[in-house]
Amino acid sequence: MKTKQLSAVAKIIAGQSPPSETYNTIGEGLAFFQGKADFQTKFPKIRIWCSSKSPKEAFPGDILMSVRAPVGPVNVCNQHAAIGRGISAIRPLTGTYGDYLYYFLKSNEEFIASLGTGSTFKAITQQTLAKIQIPFPEFDDQIRIATLLSRVEALIATRKDNLRLLDEFLKATFLEMFGDPERNEKDWKCTEIQNVCTEIVDCVNKTAPEADQETPFFMIRTSNIKNGKISLKNVKCVSEETYKIWTRRSIPKKGDILLTREAPMGEAAIIDFDQSIFLGQRIMQYRLNLEEMQPLYLLHLMRTRYFNIQIEKLGKGSTVKHLTVPDCFKFTIPSPPIELQNQFATIVEKTESLKTHYQQNLSELENLYAALSQQAFKGELDLSRVPLPEQAIHHEGHEDHEENNTENLRALRDLRGEPAQPPVLPSNLIQLFEDFISKQSGDFSLASFWQIAEQSLLESTDEDLKPWSVADYDQVKQRLFELVKNGNIRQHFNETNNQIELNSTGGG
Repeated sequence: MKTKQLSAVAKIIAGQSPPSETYNTIGEGLAFFQGKADFQTKFPKIRIWCSSKSPKEAFPGDILMSVRAPVGPVNVCNQHAAIGRGISAIRPLTGTYGDYLYYFLKSNEEFIASLGTGSTFKAITQQTLAKIQIPFPEFDDQIRIATLLSRVEALIATRKDNLRLLDEFLKATFLEMFGDPERNEKDWKCTEIQNVCTEIVDCVNKTAPEADQETPFFMIRTSNIKNGKISLKNVKCVSEETYKIWTRRSIPKKGDILLTREAPMGEAAIIDFDQSIFLGQRIMQYRLNLEEMQPLYLLHLMRTRYFNIQIEKLGKGSTVKHLTVPDCFKFTIPSPPIELQNQFATIVEKTESLKTHYQQNLSELENLYAALSQQAFKGELDLSRVPLPEQAIHHEGHEDHEENNTENLRALRDLRGEPAQPPVLPSNLIQLFEDFISKQSGDFSLASFWQIAEQSLLESTDEDLKPWSVADYDQVKQRLFELVKNGNIRQHFNETNNQIELNSTGGG
């Protein structure tokens, strides 16, 4: 595949910081993008505006690249905006398909970052940026590659949203079943954590020697505990002899709760596997009396604001805050009936099973995306079987931003693509969605429906029922679009919540 320098396929506009007195947060002037902090998954988020009379400008369809601290991340501009010195706008020229260029730059972020120079912070010069070599297939093949990658990217985004919704579902379920632990409006009995444990063990207070090679004995450190999980990725191993010596006080086992005392302070997780492990420095191990306390209940309690407030109050030290061992015996916890805790644990287990399914699918999609992008930009893909999206055939880069970038934005939307003949949505999910809509009297979001849909799946007694698929999500959205088009639902943007919200107008 032939290549061209970036300057031959796009116009590069260096950003420039306008006077600080022209910055504002009241929407006066143009949206102002300064760097990576403004970037999201694909399109930037407005944090401030700029009223300068002569700013450096970007237009819809321009690719925005962070060119200093850090170098390389990209987003697509979706509005007329001002750009600061931390950004360059890359405007596709005639013959260059904007989305193709975006996906190439995104896939080569690490390489572009390596071109940055500077001792205090890395930056890339406009001259270096201009010389980046771009694989440059025929225009139709650029469209095909962009279409292929955008579809996989959309599936990845959907799966990430699935996982986020399941996390939100568990938080909402916890509050519904147990109430807010700060207010304890359900008047549960409260007790110190030591009263519901059969054993609380402080970890060793020095670093164990690592094994020279991989062994079956894993050393869990504070860095392995994050977001309620224990990660065995990049885990260190110890010898069998070290394991036996260092676990004399207590051998960690499945169901034990771990809490980090320092670096970072207050991360909690449950041991949910059977591998042989021992704990590194600054970790507490809680083994519960299962007749009084369910480990999954305690884990979710430890991840609430209520528990975090206790951690902050008990934390010692001015430079690096830490929890002392005696303090780790004193946490006050609400103790609801064990039957209710066990009901919650059942919901958590089913939800985690769904999350595992979604996470595996997400990993597969991310591997597919990496493989496709690598092959596409090397010219190794057979693109003859990838149809051209009708709407994108005539859209290409051009210096006339006002006409071209409007078309680019339309192409960006169209390339998300709905299937020509979508699969039939399961009737129970259709009915669930229709029932949900009929009960809405105020503003609501589509995310609130998916919480209900996931809950109905969890509560189903059908063992063969599969998790809702990407096609199911697409069809719910298609039905929603029909209701909006027919005037049965209105939609508006909630600036406070930064999301699209809906309002039922009645009717079928």
